[in-house]
Amino acid sequence: MNDTTIIQRGTRVHCILAHAGEGVVTAVREDPNARNTYVIGLPGLERVRSTGQHLYDVVFLNGHFSQGVPETIFRGVQWHILERLAEEEEIARLVAAHLQLRAEDEAAAERRRFAFEVERDQLKADPANKHLTQGDDQSSGLLAAKNIRAVLRRAFPGERFSVQKRSWGTVSIQWEDGPTEEQVRGLVDRFRSGSFDGMQDQYVSEKTPWNAVFGGTKYLNLTRFHSPALITRAIAEVMAQLGDIGVGVSTAEDYAAGKLWDIEVPGAHGLESLIRMRASRLAG
Repeated sequence: MNDTTIIQRGTRVHCILAHAGEGVVTAVREDPNARNTYVIGLPGLERVRSTGQHLYDVVFLNGHFSQGVPETIFRGVQWHILERLAEEEEIARLVAAHLQLRAEDEAAAERRRFAFEVERDQLKADPANKHLTQGDDQSSGLLAAKNIRAVLRRAFPGERFSVQKRSWGTVSIQWEDGPTEEQVRGLVDRFRSGSFDGMQDQYVSEKTPWNAVFGGTKYLNLTRFHSPALITRAIAEVMAQLGDIGVGVSTAEDYAAGKLWDIEVPGAHGLESLIRMRASRLAG
């Protein structure tokens, strides 16, 4: 039906896309970018035939509107032409509903823009942030990395952190023992300017007023290492709990070299896993 039906103002359609659904064609016009088809004939008698491609405007029952849908897409698998034309009264009502929805969306966008600017200006003027550098780098990670160092120095004096700007707007934070990952993430997560949406299989930018003032990073990688001293304590406690299981004296160097990962412990996790879990508990 999609290939032969004449489409006109009032034609009812259905689109499977999430924003669409059932709708009504409000306008049909020639596609100015459509190419002509050349039909080869005898020399001097070549003919030119127009493809007859059109563009379609559609207002949907949910208030959304699609303008200039090419005919090649309109007659594709995402669209279906329905029975019975819509009356002009219904078209006018749907168009009015769309205009109302657009006005509400524009008003909401303006409120969000105003709130964004107010919060951004407050952050700039707040003396509590005077130890941070202001700028307009909202996603590369350069400014964010600089300010993350300042945040961590103030929050955890005496602790050593490695904060590095990596490729693709990534900032990597590494440290040994000390604060937990949750404590660090609670301070630095505000520098993220988006996240990966697994449902859409794409990165979604979510720049905030904080990003607009103090910088943003697309990805934050946090890695907390355990020191040899802590691993040594964990090994001693695990071995004391296990007793004699036929394993020689293990050291932090053995753990770091991966020599313990394949040592099985009867009725429990492997030895390396037990040591890692005990070290995490000791670290707090």
